[in-house]
Amino acid sequence: MIIVWIILACIISGIVVGIQWSELKSVSSQYTANDYVQKDSLHLTENKDKFLYTKTEKKERPKQTES
Repeated sequence: MIIVWIILACIISGIVVGIQWSELKSVSSQYTANDYVQKDSLHLTENKDKFLYTKTEKKERPKQTES
């Protein structure tokens, strides 16, 4: 009997998620941000990355023993 309830719950939740997912398709996917940037508003002057923190440390993890 519980298997029937689990299958019924999966079907109902699948229908609900499917309806919600189909409502998210109102906008097509874009690979660039051309629609969000105004023409000639962004001028890059340097091709360089600046990092605030560059120090990294490596520590060996202690091995866990089974009790």
